Amino acid sequence: MLLAGMTDMNVLGEADTGEEACTKFQTHAPDVKVIDLNLPGIGRLEAIRRIIHRDRQAKILVFSIHDEGVYVSRALEAGALGYL
Repeated sequence: MLLAGMTDMNVLGEADTGEEACTKFQTHAPDVKVIDLNLPGIGRLEAIRRIIHRDRQAKILVFSIHDEGVYVSRALEAGALGYL
């Protein structure tokens, strides 16, 4: 909702599962993909890896309530460029 309210950004789609996130990334080819680590389905880190495997230039930002360093490290190792 926050991103949808921005005037200089467009939300191209939303996904309810990791699998759907991978499919929608391929369909919409967004400039930036925001992934919530609480997304159900395949492991969220696996979703990041699959997207990066398909597009090495993909820009993924992880959003999570988890602030432990291990979550940040794993997301960045999987290919995310940032973690909020």
